Amino acid sequence: MSKSGKTTMTDEDPKACGNPNVWYCSPACLSADWPSHKTVCKRPNYIIKFHLCPGVIVDPPVIRTLSCPVMATMGQLHKALQIAFNWSDIHCYDFDGDDPVQPAPSRSAFIRGPCGPIAIPPAHWYPDWKETAENIPRYHLARVSDVLDGRPDFRLEALRVQPTTVEVRTLDSVKLYEFIEHPLFDFPVNKISYNYDYLREWKHIMTVEGVDAAATEGKFVCISGEGHYVAEGTAGPLGWQDLKACFRALSPTFTQKSNMDWYETTCVNGEPQGLKGRDRFFDKSDVHRRLAAMQASPDELTKTMGTGRCESAEFILPVFFLFAPELDQRNRAKVCIQVWYPAFG
Repeated sequence: MSKSGKTTMTDEDPKACGNPNVWYCSPACLSADWPSHKTVCKRPNYIIKFHLCPGVIVDPPVIRTLSCPVMATMGQLHKALQIAFNWSDIHCYDFDGDDPVQPAPSRSAFIRGPCGPIAIPPAHWYPDWKETAENIPRYHLARVSDVLDGRPDFRLEALRVQPTTVEVRTLDSVKLYEFIEHPLFDFPVNKISYNYDYLREWKHIMTVEGVDAAATEGKFVCISGEGHYVAEGTAGPLGWQDLKACFRALSPTFTQKSNMDWYETTCVNGEPQGLKGRDRFFDKSDVHRRLAAMQASPDELTKTMGTGRCESAEFILPVFFLFAPELDQRNRAKVCIQVWYPAFG
């Protein structure tokens, strides 16, 4: 860089800041040199595809492609994804760099019974449990999360932690470029995912598809998407597939009618018009508008999401209703539906 603070092209530094396909002019550009570089050095947004539970959620798949600022924090990305997928931000979440050698096992069989959530298994239920902590497989190379004690699925946090995983406990302390390009973790992350709701395991696979050379304002923008957003409260990916089948049935059974009524009247992000003929509907302009509102004022995020009244009590079984006077009648009905309907967890 010249004395004037302008970036110059040299033999030693062939990657000038204006090139949309490379790094900023130097590692210090994003930190110590940023005050003098920011008027010249502009790195374009990532174009990232987020595919929800690929291979399980099909016909149609649920995909969102966003233009994401490289300097956004992982906490800001979380908020953008909550809007893009119309989640309600009432469950725990994290970003993982999955180990390509040792994938994490599914915990669904352990934590969901036929009538809803059951007790959390001890760690030695893992099929490859060893006596010493050092021998526990490292399912995640790195993990970025916030401590969210008090959320209904927080008790599952212990099952997501392995002793040898690199853990960062504040999403706002990690930039998106740090997690994707791994200068923070000092090793390549082959497979990155955003995980929401530890009970139902909504896993969003992240794929960086390129850069958005036209993006210069550092804003989240929805580029494309397909598939109706998933109903929050279903029993994971298979529960969503079952719910779509309910609305497609020519002669729905009593249980299917009950599940449709749950979505139309009780589901935290449901719709009165239901899903019949609408399971492929995606409103890009609405997502774009809500992203813009969220970035204009972070407080706007809470205005675009559900109340979470249904989900907040999801672990209370009907047998405990007599000991929960603080729940109003409407919340009790919601919990009862979620626990006892076979399609929902």
